[in-house]
Amino acid sequence: MFKKLFSFLFLLFIVCQLSFSQVMVTIRVIDNSGNPVTGLTDANIKFKLYDYTGGYVTGLTVTEVGVQGNYQVSGFAFQTLQLTKLYINGTEQTWFGQQFTGSPYNVFPPFAGTSTISGVWAFTGANTHTGAENHTGAEHHTGVETHTGAETHTGVETHANVERFNAGIDCNNFPIQHVATPTISTDAVNKAYVDALVSGNAFPINANRILVDSKQASDVAGKIYNTIAEAVTYAHTSGSPSTSNRWTILIMPNQNNKYVENFTWYDFIDFVGIGNVTVSNTPNTPPYSIFIRSVVNSNRNVRVANINFEQTDANIDFLNMIMVNCSITTIEDNDPPDLYLSNSQLENFKINFANDATGNIILVSTNNFLNVVSNKLLTFGSGDQVVNYTVNTGFNFQQP
Repeated sequence: MFKKLFSFLFLLFIVCQLSFSQVMVTIRVIDNSGNPVTGLTDANIKFKLYDYTGGYVTGLTVTEVGVQGNYQVSGFAFQTLQLTKLYINGTEQTWFGQQFTGSPYNVFPPFAGTSTISGVWAFTGANTHTGAENHTGAEHHTGVETHTGAETHTGVETHANVERFNAGIDCNNFPIQHVATPTISTDAVNKAYVDALVSGNAFPINANRILVDSKQASDVAGKIYNTIAEAVTYAHTSGSPSTSNRWTILIMPNQNNKYVENFTWYDFIDFVGIGNVTVSNTPNTPPYSIFIRSVVNSNRNVRVANINFEQTDANIDFLNMIMVNCSITTIEDNDPPDLYLSNSQLENFKINFANDATGNIILVSTNNFLNVVSNKLLTFGSGDQVVNYTVNTGFNFQQP
């Protein structure tokens, strides 16, 4: 049959993708009676490159389409314009002649080098950007992207998926609107890249500043955490806090009213509450207190601002701390909680023993008091410095 077949074959080829070359060759094989020849594979259909003295082209895929003798041959190299001849079962098909295949152009160019994108683009798949880019038009990104080159954005962008930035981004004129969480692996990001995470406000997250947000879908190592304990652990184990390398943890209000935590609070790690932030202990769960202070020396090596502490049925020790615009509420359900003050400074501070809790304030060493309000009587030590300590024993303060 094949001897008869190859004495007369008809081929129909279609140029795909480019006008003057083929990145895919489509042929139809029929016998001399006009009947389609089916069942051929890359073992039967082959090509040779000019000057046709070498072996067959490798890496080609022959796909039979339907049952009418139609075949698609793909795998011709991009960026290589080449003359080929067709062979079927080792016999040159002279009617095919010499055809150009491949392409002198890359029809799917990567973003490498300096690219300027000036129209409205929709990126729906995974994209990898390796060169410097200049974006001047609106863009909508719905797929995961990895950026390793510097970018300059002058148009509004909307990102519906996670982005990873390994180099700097300069957003000078318009914000990037993140629907999902961006992950940043360097600090060379110039402006408001955490705006969507903090309700439209921008905070400078970098190597020594961490954000705690209970609404965060998943942790971003060294940047954003669901809990205070995770942020403190990262700063201590990976950040090496010290006198010359302080860490600040910015804490957003908890979506469930308050953070219920137990953690070790190390020196040189500061807290700043952004809004109404309350942190509570887990009653009857070791270590019972909200935190256990771990200190290096006798200096006041922890600074705290805008945090409401709430301690139930256990003692709490403010040791070597500077606290501004903070409060402590002690609650007695089963056991009287005591408040220990050890070499700390309280400024604009509120102390509330709720519902007549029977615990006490215990001064261990020298403390400073400036504008402190309490419902618990206190006898100061000889070394304490006091400017305005107000007591009302009959008043229970209500946490905001």
